[in-house]
Amino acid sequence: MNTASGKFRANALAAVTFLALLALVAGLWGLVRGQIDSNLRAENHAAATQLASSLESFIVSRVTMTQYLGSQISDGHVANQAEFVDHAVALQALFPGFQVLNWIDSEGIMRWVAPLEGNEQAVGYDVNAHPAGGPAMRLATQTRRTQVTPPTEL
Repeated sequence: MNTASGKFRANALAAVTFLALLALVAGLWGLVRGQIDSNLRAENHAAATQLASSLESFIVSRVTMTQYLGSQISDGHVANQAEFVDHAVALQALFPGFQVLNWIDSEGIMRWVAPLEGNEQAVGYDVNAHPAGGPAMRLATQTRRTQVTPPTEL
C-alpha cells in the first residue's frame, strides 16, 4: 500500500504541477497577447494620424493653389484662356492630383478648362444644373471662396 500511496502522491503532484504550469503559460499568453493587441492599436493610431495629416496637407495645398489661381484671375494677371491654361498646367505639374481645373464665370458656365483633352464637354457647361456642382457653385458665390467637388460626370 505504501507503494500505491506513493504512486498516487507522485501522480497527484505531477498533475498539480502540470495544471500550475498550464495556468502560468495561459496567463503569460494572455498578457503577451494583450500587449501585442495594445501595440497594434498604438501603431494603427499612429499610422492613421500620419495619414490624416498627409491627406490634410495634400488637400490644403491644392485648395490654396486654386485660390491663388482665382486671385490671379481676379487681379487681372490671368486675362484669357491661354494664360489660364498655362497657369493651370503649371499648377497641375507642381501639385499632381487635380483631375481638371475649370474657370467658371459668374453665371455658372464653365468657360476655361485645363486640361482640355478629355474634358471638351465641360466647356460651356452650366454648373448650376449639376446636382453636385450647383450647390458648390451657390456656396462659392455666397462665400466668395473656392469650392471643391468630387470627380463628377457632366
